[in-house]
Amino acid sequence: MPTLQSLKWTKETSRFNMISYQLNKIEQEICLLEAKSRVQRAVDNGFRAKLHSGDNREASQLRIDLEGSAAEWACARILNICPDFGTFEGDIDLIHPSLGKIDVKATPYQTGRLLVSPTKNGSGANTYVLMIGDTHNFRYTLAGFCPYQDVFNPNNLEKWHGKGTHTIRQEHLQNLGTFTERTEE
Repeated sequence: MPTLQSLKWTKETSRFNMISYQLNKIEQEICLLEAKSRVQRAVDNGFRAKLHSGDNREASQLRIDLEGSAAEWACARILNICPDFGTFEGDIDLIHPSLGKIDVKATPYQTGRLLVSPTKNGSGANTYVLMIGDTHNFRYTLAGFCPYQDVFNPNNLEKWHGKGTHTIRQEHLQNLGTFTERTEE
């Protein structure tokens, strides 16, 4: 597996050289356990997930949490860092020596966008990452990064399903080879 420092990127080949990772069976089971823990915590706190695709609420929430956990795990493996096993709301997903505190977002759509709720502003994340994939085959592709300052630029606030959401298209994400080192503020 290439390291972050060894990756070479050119503008002409960036979208064809995105790095993917497929979770093995043990990693899938770990993600399922983490997702179940997140669901139980949500139920204990009175959270009721929206219904999707005819699922019951708990199954719908389990699917959402499993997809998030799997995307976080795949991102950690691609970046060669240890996955975070935190299950508390507001946890930072990953910590990287160059990228800082990372919040991982996932979409199943190949042309999906990085979507971040305005409520995440001030959450402590330095970097937001978009992973493309789903739990049908547990293969995720790192689409790119965006520093928090760019995510929360007022020009990126759009209506998304009736709510204001910070939206970044993939072509505006930075790739592994182009991401600039974070600076402490």
